[in-house]
Amino acid sequence: WAGVAGSVRPVNGCVCVSFRSATRCHFGCCSERGLDVCCSSEATISVAITIASQPALLSFLEFQLRRMDQVSISSSQFQAVTAPKINLVGEGQGINIWVLGVFVTLKALGNETGGLYSLFEDAVPPGTGPGLHFHTSEDETWYMLDGELLWIVGDQQFNASKGSFIHLPRLVPHAFSNRSSRQALMLVTYTPGGFERWFLDVGKEVIDIGSPSPEVTKEYLTLARKLAEKYGVFFLEQHKEITYASD
Repeated sequence: WAGVAGSVRPVNGCVCVSFRSATRCHFGCCSERGLDVCCSSEATISVAITIASQPALLSFLEFQLRRMDQVSISSSQFQAVTAPKINLVGEGQGINIWVLGVFVTLKALGNETGGLYSLFEDAVPPGTGPGLHFHTSEDETWYMLDGELLWIVGDQQFNASKGSFIHLPRLVPHAFSNRSSRQALMLVTYTPGGFERWFLDVGKEVIDIGSPSPEVTKEYLTLARKLAEKYGVFFLEQHKEITYASD
């Protein structure tokens, strides 16, 4: 709608909007008992019903209309309300890759979250973990789902177990290492999204989920660290927790 100013309320299963001016609805609507427009056209009926069936959304829209002299709303702005595309990513689903000896499942990519965040699941075998590094553009979070990990954050060390959580602001050096005898499972987020592109650049395709990690050679480790700098992530040489095959 354009030129909307006044009230919004459901009438006969749709939403009626009163106008302060004579501006007509873009979609061409009828009049209903003193209200200038009734959004009953085929193009907007699903939007109208959706709004009318959600009191909180209706109240919010009415509040916005009352506080502004003019509002311009296009039908595309209601796409998320009328026909959201919500996908369930089940157990084991996502993009599975090996990265520096860690089995990584990419559950949500930045381009799927509007760039707000990306979310991974890391399965960390015994004796593995990335070297100390820091991000210049992303904050990171870790949440332990199972097992135990040593979390290294700046000059602190934490023994993390199931249920442990930590927020890692950008520019803070961090690493993790599995020093136990069994695999650990951790949920990882990056905010904003985008750093998952590095994982896709350096990751090795998982042919068989039950197969062990490909060898992490010195050449692969060097390449991965060099490519990380492209995304504003820098590894610190004095701390090397990751294991790699000898040449």
